[in-house]
Amino acid sequence: MPKITIEYTNNIDTDAFNMDSMVDDIHTVLGNCDTVAPERVMTFTHCADYYSVTNRDAHNGALVLNLQILENRTLNQKQDLGRACAMTAQKYVDAYKGKINIGVTCYITDIAPSMVIRGDGSSLN
Repeated sequence: MPKITIEYTNNIDTDAFNMDSMVDDIHTVLGNCDTVAPERVMTFTHCADYYSVTNRDAHNGALVLNLQILENRTLNQKQDLGRACAMTAQKYVDAYKGKINIGVTCYITDIAPSMVIRGDGSSLN
């Protein structure tokens, strides 16, 4: 099951930005690209209380998507997945534009099934 952590700077108004809808759309993207049902994707959002973006101007912000996925994908599949998620987030940034400048970055981390440990101590392999 993919896991997403979305970090954003505290100068982004999540209600005006429509964070919930963006998360839903990213889940749909993952479901389409990753053959995983969107309801199986775990997502955590985290507001960075302290951050330094370029010149620390209050009109600059950041939205960082960290995707953790199982390692059984090709480089092209991972790039396509990251691109699709970043472009989905960018649509929301563009709609929010004019309030602050927000940079979008997407990181993808491969997770070996043996490194996914459940509460009972078992792993995915």
